[in-house]
Amino acid sequence: MKCFHVKLSILSVCLLLMCAWMLLSSESASAAAVGSVSDFKQTDDKTFTITAGQDKVKVIFERDDMVRIWLGVNGQFTELKGKSSGQPAEPIVIKEDFGPVKIGWSDEGSYYKMETGKFVLRAYKAPLKFAMYRKDNQTVVWEEAASLSYSGQSASQQLVRGEDEYFYGGGMQNGYFNHRDRKISISENYGDWGSGTVSNPSPFYLSTAGYGVLRNTFQNGVYDFDSTVKLTHDENRFDAYYFYGESIKDILNGLTDLTGKPALIPRWGMGLGDADCYNRAPEKTTDVIEKVAKAYRDHDMPGGWILPNDGYGCGYSDLGPTVDELKKLGFYTGLWTQNGVDQIAHEVGVDGTRLAKLDVAWVGPGYDFALNATKQAYQGIENNSNDRGYVWSVGGWAGTQRYSAVWSGDQSGNWDYIRFHIPTLIGAGLSGIPYATGDVDGIFGGSAKTYVRDLQWKAFTPILMNMSGWAAKDKQPWVWGEPYTSYNRDILKLRQRLTPYFYTYLNEAYESGAPLVRGMIYSDPDDPNAKGTLTQYQFMSGDSLLVAPVYSDTTTRNGIYLPKGKWIDYWTGDAHYGSKMLDEYAAPLNRLPLLVKAGAIIPMYPESLYDGQVPAEPVTYDIYPYQTSSFTLYEDDGVSKEHRTGKFAKTRIDSIAPERGTGDLTVKVGASIGEYQGKPDSRISQFMIHMPNQPVSVSLDGSAYTRQVSKAAYDAAGSGWFYDASEKGGVLYVKTPKLPTDRAFELTVSGFKADTTPLTDAVKIELPQEDTDPSRIPQDDIVATATSADVSAPAANVLDGNFESIWTTPVDGSAKLPQSVTLDLGTKQFVNKIKVLPRQYGGKNGIITRYAISTSTDGVNYTEVVSGEWNDDKQEKTAAFDTVEAALVRLEVRDGVGGFASAAEINVYRDVTKPAPTAIPKTEMKASALSYQPGSEASKAIDGDRNTVWHTKWDGSDKLPQSIVLDLGEVREISQFRYAPRTDAGNGTITAYNLYASTDGQSYTKIASGNWVRNNLKKYIAFYPVMARYVKLEATAAVGGFASASELDVYEAPKQAPELSVISEGKRATADSEDPNHTAGHANDGDPDTYWSAADAKANHAWMVDLGAMYSIQATEVSFERSELAYGYKIEVRENDQSSWITVADRSSNSTAGTVLKDTFGSRGKYVRITVTGLPGENKAAIREFKVYGLPSAGTAKVTGVALDRATLSLKALDQPVMLTATVEPEDAANKAVTWSSSDPGIAAVDASGKVTPKGEGKAVITVSTKDGGFTATSEVTVSGQPDLEQIPQSQMSASATSGEAGVNDPAFALDGNPDTHWHTKWYNVDPLPQSLIVNLGGTYKVGKIGYLPRPDAGNGTITAYNVYVSSDGAKFTKVSEGTWLRNKQQKEVNFAPVEAAYVKLEAVQGVGDFASAAELFVFKTKETSSGPSAQLTPDSPVASGQPFKVDLGVNGMSEPIFAMDASLQYDMEHMSFVSAESLIPGVNIVETKSGEPGKLRVIIASEGADHGLSGNQAIIAVTFLAKETSETVTINMTVSDIVLGDANGHETQAASASAQVQITAGHPGGISGDVNGDGKVSIGDLAILAAQYGKDASSPNWNAIKHLDLDGSGSIDIADLAIVAKKITQVN
Repeated sequence: MKCFHVKLSILSVCLLLMCAWMLLSSESASAAAVGSVSDFKQTDDKTFTITAGQDKVKVIFERDDMVRIWLGVNGQFTELKGKSSGQPAEPIVIKEDFGPVKIGWSDEGSYYKMETGKFVLRAYKAPLKFAMYRKDNQTVVWEEAASLSYSGQSASQQLVRGEDEYFYGGGMQNGYFNHRDRKISISENYGDWGSGTVSNPSPFYLSTAGYGVLRNTFQNGVYDFDSTVKLTHDENRFDAYYFYGESIKDILNGLTDLTGKPALIPRWGMGLGDADCYNRAPEKTTDVIEKVAKAYRDHDMPGGWILPNDGYGCGYSDLGPTVDELKKLGFYTGLWTQNGVDQIAHEVGVDGTRLAKLDVAWVGPGYDFALNATKQAYQGIENNSNDRGYVWSVGGWAGTQRYSAVWSGDQSGNWDYIRFHIPTLIGAGLSGIPYATGDVDGIFGGSAKTYVRDLQWKAFTPILMNMSGWAAKDKQPWVWGEPYTSYNRDILKLRQRLTPYFYTYLNEAYESGAPLVRGMIYSDPDDPNAKGTLTQYQFMSGDSLLVAPVYSDTTTRNGIYLPKGKWIDYWTGDAHYGSKMLDEYAAPLNRLPLLVKAGAIIPMYPESLYDGQVPAEPVTYDIYPYQTSSFTLYEDDGVSKEHRTGKFAKTRIDSIAPERGTGDLTVKVGASIGEYQGKPDSRISQFMIHMPNQPVSVSLDGSAYTRQVSKAAYDAAGSGWFYDASEKGGVLYVKTPKLPTDRAFELTVSGFKADTTPLTDAVKIELPQEDTDPSRIPQDDIVATATSADVSAPAANVLDGNFESIWTTPVDGSAKLPQSVTLDLGTKQFVNKIKVLPRQYGGKNGIITRYAISTSTDGVNYTEVVSGEWNDDKQEKTAAFDTVEAALVRLEVRDGVGGFASAAEINVYRDVTKPAPTAIPKTEMKASALSYQPGSEASKAIDGDRNTVWHTKWDGSDKLPQSIVLDLGEVREISQFRYAPRTDAGNGTITAYNLYASTDGQSYTKIASGNWVRNNLKKYIAFYPVMARYVKLEATAAVGGFASASELDVYEAPKQAPELSVISEGKRATADSEDPNHTAGHANDGDPDTYWSAADAKANHAWMVDLGAMYSIQATEVSFERSELAYGYKIEVRENDQSSWITVADRSSNSTAGTVLKDTFGSRGKYVRITVTGLPGENKAAIREFKVYGLPSAGTAKVTGVALDRATLSLKALDQPVMLTATVEPEDAANKAVTWSSSDPGIAAVDASGKVTPKGEGKAVITVSTKDGGFTATSEVTVSGQPDLEQIPQSQMSASATSGEAGVNDPAFALDGNPDTHWHTKWYNVDPLPQSLIVNLGGTYKVGKIGYLPRPDAGNGTITAYNVYVSSDGAKFTKVSEGTWLRNKQQKEVNFAPVEAAYVKLEAVQGVGDFASAAELFVFKTKETSSGPSAQLTPDSPVASGQPFKVDLGVNGMSEPIFAMDASLQYDMEHMSFVSAESLIPGVNIVETKSGEPGKLRVIIASEGADHGLSGNQAIIAVTFLAKETSETVTINMTVSDIVLGDANGHETQAASASAQVQITAGHPGGISGDVNGDGKVSIGDLAILAAQYGKDASSPNWNAIKHLDLDGSGSIDIADLAIVAKKITQVN
């Protein structure tokens, strides 16, 4: 747009404003933020509309604890869209009408105040920012850090993070539930389904500040919970619902009120499920009865339901009989679908299935598609049965809970699988998804022990399932044999007994959204230890059971946190008192760490193998009396939908125990309130009451009960009591006779002793933090030995990075102190410090209290460098000393607690100010060797992975000596070399060597030689500095006559060490609060006369500096604004904007004032933050200077993660490749090598550099993995197909091949349209690959794609690597594409730039079994398009003689608006006659119809003004003809020609002609109209035929077969048609 310069005046200002507005108003403009408020008004009872510049915001109070904030960019409010469509397949929000809300508002000057009975919402005016406050309008719940912003592609909200605020949610974020200081992806990110992937995302999170947020969107998002929380979704639209709540339960209740309550699954659905395929030849579906179902019962094993197909080409047979037989054995049957639920009506209504598991192959697109898919399945069950819907799915989104349970994906069973699933399930529950799980022991891998441990804890979650058929061993609970079978049986039987306890909580989820699996933050929100990751590997199952899964191969569980209160070990009855860590919990393989919260009342049913096997009687109440507690038992019929209409019952049970001394324990069982089908009129009740002493007496409603003399007598008696002092610390058993369920009763236990043990308030527990000091010598480079060690706790444990393991002297006390640990550094280094972490678990024995440190260069002569004393606590200890050169460091323990010595971890630190050899990054080197075994190439010696090796040929043909050469990339000065043998010190471990150096790779000089001891320790070679580009290690002697190496390193010679200096001055500084006159930059500007100050006098304001790069940070100095006063403060360091902050100095209790306060430490990072935690008096947080001292950080750090620059990528099939950029973290990582892979290279291929090439339509996940640590990041790539392609008919093509099994697998089978036949190269590998299939297209076309369908079983010959060629003559071929495919049965495609060709050749480069095969091959050509407009005729056909029919006349390809048309239609007068013509488009009229010339109709049309021009492809008029009577079926031709089109300027255009055929079917011999049954007369039989089809129309599926019954041509069979026949009947008779 052009703006002209005019004389400054009111007119010029207006013009300038208009220009500016027009330039800025587009939604697709660059990033913009909502401006200042210009208008505020209440537009209805619940809604306020706020105008800010060109934008508007609606604030809609849905109810008194829920508000919606909806941004209208440029004043336009846009509705929710689907992930890839304008309309969502299913909405997120399903209820918004919650009734009237009382809202008040007022203008408070700087903000507008809107309030309900529960909270206040502020709308600040300049600029518009929102904040939620509690009702007092003083306590912040959340507040925006900046205005809402949008960029055209995304919209974001930024919030101020509270000092102690934590965040949860985001759906099923595999491996995590706590997101403070994390960035999470709100998008489908399946990857390898491992930790860090996202299987079921949800655009919802909640905060410990007392609120939750749901973004009403299906678009991908990223939530960054940094110090400023940033919440972004990929659409130019912001629409969010905010839930205020006093508890997490309140927030989840609001979320699920809005998006749908979780479905209450059938009670049998809590049982163990079992899935596999039992329909692959030679097996059939019915085999599941004998092989699985009866095996469960033969093993006395609980199991509730079976999926007898796995959804991957398995299908099913004899489904109905299978369902019936499984039901007899107590199993319900479900199906696993990968293709949809189009058969569900029959599968449920006829065959009797009751569960649908939706595979990723169908619901994988996720978002609204998956949400709608779960709805289809859920309703398919409910609409075709009287039972509740029960659905499992993946790819969920907010709202999934109303239809479906979710699972986490396809993983391998191992210890880490167990570990990361614990926080995964916690996080799902905190996202409003209470039904979540992973397959027991994964679907791949697994072991006897991991199965037992995984099943143990999942038995306390809502749902669980085995999935067999994918691992070497099936996944049923008995497959590993004894003792594992018994362990699994025991835990499953306990789960069955706990059914009423679990089911009550599942109903609570149905009523309020509360999960059964509850993170400790849910149950104890005020406990400081419940908020973060301290409790991420434990959870509450309901309110009463604390579950602490075992996720490593151990029989001891450490680190169980007990919140305040009394806790009882479920297995032993031992009491523990909370606000502490419970360590050394005895957990043999058959015991899950399980604790009961005192006061618990746990209802149990009798033992059973499946729900309903035995009556739910007696009900046993397992009671742990403590003060006053209650439980309300929920029961219904467990199957039907009648609970939704009030068909259920609730029974309240109260336990009232004395709080001091000895007195009566009262247990009140209330009347069962409510009715349901099958509810018992009376039942026996039993009680297991845990108490340490035998009661004096027991009575029921005042009547004394008889004490039984033994447990056996008790079991045999109809009522009475028995006390067993040996059972779990003392258990009182009480049994009642049958009592009416509608009557309450009261049990009194006299002589109950109260537990008066004082309870302790929670104190924040700090676990050891990761040591990020860059001067720390890697533990992997050190070897530890000890003068004495217990066999269970060797010296190596001090270097394993695990603070749960320890070194200790013999536990029998046989080794008297002093004892020592010696650390061999491998080579000489300048060291000045060690740190010792005392044992953290199992008491304090051995904690070092007096020590001495000595060093040595030769391992013989040691010099003491420091000695001293340490406290006997569990805090990390530091011993610093003057810098000394050493190869070995010895820690001598002179005194330790109990006369023992122990340590969990020991680290040694070098002096970074001293010159030292520097390892050359392996990414800058290349390796080569003349001898290598394929798969063990030379590159494996520099890949950073000690588990891979370079190895000479296994056949021994290459005799020693053998060499490996390292190319350093450039000439360097080097002085040290390191050789790491294979970890098992096996074949090829070098024992004698020569080392050579060269500058040109041709002439080598020997620089060292020697011998090594055979072990797996790293070996160093030090030599005088030399200049070299190439280094050659020659093995002259090695184990087995081979040579091998796991890792090799070359070190540059020491250079002048950098000097410690200030690295923060002038760098970018920010603060969470600042006085406009004292901004953040004043605290590091080098001027002590300026200072940063917070805007208010609140504590805990933070100031941060971005150093711009990674540094080794050694110290800080802070000068506060008031040097005479003492400030409390804390200093933290972080490596990047996604990593956690590491506390390096905590001076929160500081009482020292001074001009400069210095803190010395060792850390590594890019960001440094100081938080002013304590203020003197009414002073503000204010800093004159904050200096950070450090050194440039060399590449020495371990990899901690990897990130990609794009989480998603959208490409077209013919787009150019796109580079993904991987950032390895931290910046100073030593090994930044990565590998790339694609989940489907047939859709998107990726090379070794991260270049992504689109290959075929669909979705693929690109994964980058670090060589060091195996960290991964993923990007989802969506490839869209080529437009305007059409398939060349296979029938016109022919095929030949370079090889084929004649008569059995001929090339022609690839073009026969039958996927069950296939072309195959000659059997028995007569013709090795490559082999080709050549297709003659039957003409020359512009082709751009081929489709390849593998054989149905993806067996021999399935092509996995290919080339595609084209040719015009069948002799000379040109390659147009190459690539790889996954081995599966899915159809593949190859896209290439369209090219003229008469032949296409598919060359198989690799194929299964070294064969090639193809079930079908398809070739696609570009659609032929007309250069101008063309007519189109669309007639009804066939049509019955004597009946009217219509022909639509349209024009395609109208590039410019057309306002008039003249067309002539020729038809066969002998068989049809013109009836009428009508316009199909409003505003377009037929102005003339002329049918004077026989068999020709001329039609002229015109539009009504400029708004009714015709363009594109449109059907314009409908012409009605009457088919004349005929005694035989005829086909007639129609043509439209002489079509002239006129545009607005009077220009005329000729449109291409068109023709069509109409088939007129014979009526009857006599040609009687109305004789529809052809019997030669019009009678009641004809009328009956019409009446049977009454009401059907063109939308009916059988319309083509019956439309001849539409006698009047109205488009439906209606009363007028019946009247025509009836009239003819009366005329005949």
